[in-house]
Amino acid sequence: MGILKLVKAFGACIRSWIGWHCYYRSERYIFQVIIDECVFDEQNFVPKVDVDVRIIHEKETVCDLLRDGFTINPPFALDMLETLPGQVLLCLFVERDLAHWQWLALDETAKIYPPLKIDYETDAYQWRGLTAPKYRGLGLYHYAILNLFKYAKEIGKSRIVFTALKDNYLVLRAWAKLGGKVCGELYYLRIFAWTFWQTPKRNAYFFAEEGREIVIDQSRT
Repeated sequence: MGILKLVKAFGACIRSWIGWHCYYRSERYIFQVIIDECVFDEQNFVPKVDVDVRIIHEKETVCDLLRDGFTINPPFALDMLETLPGQVLLCLFVERDLAHWQWLALDETAKIYPPLKIDYETDAYQWRGLTAPKYRGLGLYHYAILNLFKYAKEIGKSRIVFTALKDNYLVLRAWAKLGGKVCGELYYLRIFAWTFWQTPKRNAYFFAEEGREIVIDQSRT
């Protein structure tokens, strides 16, 4: 019986590996937040620990933080140095330890995922973020997004766009709590090395009033 279970488990792993590498499909919601329409009590989003908020605009700042004794895990630091052009990085430090970060793309030079067409004259695109495991459950995600809203407004942006997997319920609830509204859908399909992004035609409905629609930038796919 032990050998049979082992064979079945091995077979399941092989099927999973083949499925992941040969075929993958995901669905996302596209969110928007009109910053001036957000009405919420900031006291409800105060984190449970003391936080040092830093907004990084250039690569040299990362090196300065490291020299000043801030702790940034090597993968994060390398990621920061490679992808800063066209965007800013909001970091939350707890006792000089990197606890949470969020990317905010500000212009066309930013390499974003998914490759959406963003109207950077008025919009910013929040596209990546992560909370270190030991700091989860402390309210850092909401607090970081709240600070992104403030920063985006300060530099003249009126809207933040964001995407989330349809089954990522924690993120969906967080953005709904902060005033986010679904404004479209996005599909991703991968078959072997071929990848395909699609925004359904019905997405145009969501932006009928503003005459705008968020679609895939095919030049970046």
